[in-house]
Amino acid sequence: MMNLFDLHLKMTSHLFPAFSNTDERFLTLALCGEVGELANMIKKRWRDSVDLGEEIRDEIADIRIYLELIARCFNIEGDKLDTRVSQTMVLEFNHDDEKFMALALCAKAGQLATTVETRWSTGHNVMAYLAKEQIVYLRIYLEMMADIFLIPGKKLDHRVEEKLAKVIRKHGIKMDGTDGIKRPVDLGTTNSDGWDSEAD
Repeated sequence: MMNLFDLHLKMTSHLFPAFSNTDERFLTLALCGEVGELANMIKKRWRDSVDLGEEIRDEIADIRIYLELIARCFNIEGDKLDTRVSQTMVLEFNHDDEKFMALALCAKAGQLATTVETRWSTGHNVMAYLAKEQIVYLRIYLEMMADIFLIPGKKLDHRVEEKLAKVIRKHGIKMDGTDGIKRPVDLGTTNSDGWDSEAD
């Protein structure tokens, strides 16, 4: 199984330390960008009555990738995030409406961006609990959107794995540790998650 976190380290090692405060900001911008792309596609479906189902499924996978990466910045990646998601009940709205879910994702991504911006502007590692809660809700809302577009659970995981493989091929990345990049000792494996192939 591919290690999302190791791949992210390889993709960003020339820019900044992976999962640092700087990476937290980068990943938040990337996440907001992907959520915006998803919202734009939902708008086009609504306005123009076009399908865009496959493109939306790809955006859902891209969001999942960035969400897992930013969760790592807050130490709630992988199983820790899965546990938090399963322990959180969301009963406050109808999750079968793709337009509503797109707005909910945008709203929560905006809240996370506000939290990260506050952490950045104050120069302190404050509000981590709030960021973790926002990440959990983003994941819940994303899973609801994935259900609407018929890629729940393992189907979404598979789509993300495919995206990871494309990135590795596109950039000629070696995933066998022979590239000379120093890795933090605590880098572990993750469940099937990936990297946005367009985020070069």
